Amino acid sequence: MICSAAVIPWSGGLAYILALFTLGSVVCAVAQNMDTMLAGRGVQGAGAGVIFAAVEIILSDMVPLAERGVYQGAFSVRSTFPSSPSSVPPLPSLSTC
Repeated sequence: MICSAAVIPWSGGLAYILALFTLGSVVCAVAQNMDTMLAGRGVQGAGAGVIFAAVEIILSDMVPLAERGVYQGAFSVRSTFPSSPSSVPPLPSLSTC
């Protein structure tokens, strides 16, 4: 989360989006120890921060001002629930056995 927040001001150039996140994924994939894995996760967090900022920029361009709060709220809820599994209620089971 800290890496995500720190990179948001740099997100004016959209070329960083996939490059940072992909670089972090590659570093995590080839990590031989925990230090390298943590460095890769930091780079992934920076890439995620750029992605979040880009989505907000795109929403502000596409949605009228009167409806923007609803869309930004929906995006915030969607991006918050996967990061906090304790706040998501369990899904009902589809099987009866």
